[in-house]
Amino acid sequence: MVGLLLAALYQPVWQSAVLAPKDLALAATGLFLLRVMKLPVLALAALLLASSLLLA
Repeated sequence: MVGLLLAALYQPVWQSAVLAPKDLALAATGLFLLRVMKLPVLALAALLLASSLLLA
């Protein structure tokens, strides 16, 4: 069951969002900030949005 959910997420989201190494770095940083640092989701979304705009 988990594999099916992972496959459903990987295909449309991951393949269309992570196109370059900087995208992977942002995703990994976001996961770290969410899971380890316990950053609130709204703050994380704002931070990642600003970061992606600066890197573009």
